Amino acid sequence: MEKNIKTLIISLAALASLTACQDIKDTYADMAGDGEIRYIGKCDNLTVTPGWERLIVNWTNNSDPIIDKVKVKWTNDIDTDSVLLDRGTTTYSIDNLGNSTYKIIVSSLDKDSNESLENAIYSRPYTNQHEEVVSFSRVVAKQYFLDNNLIMLFSGWQNGLETANLKYTKKDGSEGNFELNEDIASKPIYVLPDEIDPSKPVTLYRTGHIGSCKDLIEFDPYELSKEPTYTSDFKEFLKTRYGTDGKIINSTGNVSDNWAKNLQTLELDVDINSLEDLFNMPNLKKLVVGKNTYLTEAGANDTARGQYKIFDPTISNKVLEIMHQHTGLVVERYNKHYQELSKESFIKDMGAAHLPTIDCYDISKASIKCNIADQDGYNSHPEYLIDSKASTCWKPFSTSSQQTYILTIDLGKEVEASGIKVVQKSFSESDQDNDIAPQKMSIKIADKSGGLNDATYVEENTLGTSTGQTILLPFSNGKQKVRYIQVGIPSQYYFGTFDVTLAEIGIYK
Repeated sequence: MEKNIKTLIISLAALASLTACQDIKDTYADMAGDGEIRYIGKCDNLTVTPGWERLIVNWTNNSDPIIDKVKVKWTNDIDTDSVLLDRGTTTYSIDNLGNSTYKIIVSSLDKDSNESLENAIYSRPYTNQHEEVVSFSRVVAKQYFLDNNLIMLFSGWQNGLETANLKYTKKDGSEGNFELNEDIASKPIYVLPDEIDPSKPVTLYRTGHIGSCKDLIEFDPYELSKEPTYTSDFKEFLKTRYGTDGKIINSTGNVSDNWAKNLQTLELDVDINSLEDLFNMPNLKKLVVGKNTYLTEAGANDTARGQYKIFDPTISNKVLEIMHQHTGLVVERYNKHYQELSKESFIKDMGAAHLPTIDCYDISKASIKCNIADQDGYNSHPEYLIDSKASTCWKPFSTSSQQTYILTIDLGKEVEASGIKVVQKSFSESDQDNDIAPQKMSIKIADKSGGLNDATYVEENTLGTSTGQTILLPFSNGKQKVRYIQVGIPSQYYFGTFDVTLAEIGIYK
């Protein structure tokens, strides 16, 4: 019995010794059936580097002596292809690939085409459809065609961009080529030195490197659009001032080319990011700023509430300089708006903007009702809104949440009117609660039938909030018969509560 146990132990030890000594790094073997099944040594350290419409595959070959060929296979959801390479090959470029993620498989083959275990990896080449290619800088962010001049605003010189050049037709019909560079692309605005034929294409060509792409990419040529572009705040101003019937601007924001090309005087009463939209107006002679904004002296000196701002003065100053050179543009500035502009001889300060002579109806006998009743013991005095006295004001009680006060005025009879007059409260030095002056107001009107309609081009009108400021809001449809006026006034957040106050609402002939 002991002898049998010893024999078993010796046999197990010998078997363990054989297993430990077997080299499985290069050759894989199993015991099955009639004998050993031998696997060919597989490739290791597989890597793939994306290039332009190609994938560069690298690997380390196995030292197994029976290897005859290396097989590289690539496949996506649609196609599969492969190539056999000589033993010892360690790299291969798979060319002419499309916009897809590919599975790359590398294996070893012997002379009988027996194949090793596979080594696989996934990768995607760079193509024109690749997100990084699509989003790569086009250098020229915006372009304007002012007569025979190309004016460009840049997005900067992106890392990896090697070259960028424009090809175009000059005014005399000859071909033009202009090399852009990082210095030019750092300028806020640049006017192409050559005069061009704007009826012919202007095309941008670029080369560069992206991410891990091994190749220099020649991006698809990009033709600069001749379609006029407008900033969103300028389009919003046009909608508010002129409506969206299409004569100047339509509901989708398309500005009339005919209006822009023939415009000679533009009045602006608005905060604006920049004045670049003026480049779309080749015959503009005069820009009038703040003429329709009626301020008190204290309001005009209020830099926060009584002065319109330009948020990109660098571009705006350059715009005015170029427009002055090309169209003779002059600027008439009322009060102290657009103080960010440079002092130029063509910018003329016009002093205060004076309220035009208007004939307001006496509506002090009209009835006025508010949808939110006063608390017991408190009187907000809504009647003060229609007493024609700017020295009195309506002020509801403070609330813990925002309210929209709907005030309905019944004139008692129909009148023919052209618009609404609104006057903000005059805040004294000891009463600096300007923050509760309403910033927005909806206005609806109705004739004796009572059918309410928006009075202006927009559902909510923006109100200036400087002390004692007067706002005129003309009706969008001109003079109309009016009996009922309904205004909606939202309260303003103020030191933990919501408040609002207003001096006057009137209606003028």
